[in-house]
Amino acid sequence: MPSSNPWSNVSASCRPEPAAQDRFDWRPSPVLVASVLLVGVLAALASLCSDLPPRAARVLAVLALIHAAGAAWREWRRPRLQVVVTAAGRVDVDGRRVGDLAVDWRGALGFMSWGGDRGRRQRRIWLPDTLPAPRRRELRLALMRVRADLDPESVAR
Repeated sequence: MPSSNPWSNVSASCRPEPAAQDRFDWRPSPVLVASVLLVGVLAALASLCSDLPPRAARVLAVLALIHAAGAAWREWRRPRLQVVVTAAGRVDVDGRRVGDLAVDWRGALGFMSWGGDRGRRQRRIWLPDTLPAPRRRELRLALMRVRADLDPESVAR
């Protein structure tokens, strides 16, 4: 029968498994940098419009602009990171194993923190321009899988 479809010899159990790890790339957010600069400009304008003496208001405005420019520059110059969540429940940040990764979600914003070198806590922010909605969902699911592997009470007795 030439018009019939050929039989498939691939079963569900023989298909290759999906990737054993999820990789998420973090990069500085242009939206965050622009927001920091905007807050600096607004702080400078607020000091100029305040009841401070004119000379103090100008000095404060210049300091606010300098501080905002420095904070935006530091944020823009942060190195890119690679966060890898393995199927075994391990989390690596730039090739270093991390045991205390925490990601808090506030709407579309993700606040990631972990213990870094010399006991200092490292922090990064995932904004919608650096982590689109489908990738946010993948990150949430991967971290839920990690929490389930680490939580001994999640296993039925």
